Amino acid sequence: MLFMSGCTEDQVFRHGVQSGEVTFIRKPFSTRDLATRVREVLDTSVAR
Repeated sequence: MLFMSGCTEDQVFRHGVQSGEVTFIRKPFSTRDLATRVREVLDTSVAR
């Protein structure tokens, strides 16, 4: 799962999102950053 938010990563995880369950990207982000995070999620999904 890829979670995106305008909040900081710390704020998101303090409000119930488990850091081990999601990959996080903070807005605003570049197309390259998004592509990198999506690739991370896809690679992790294959490994499971």
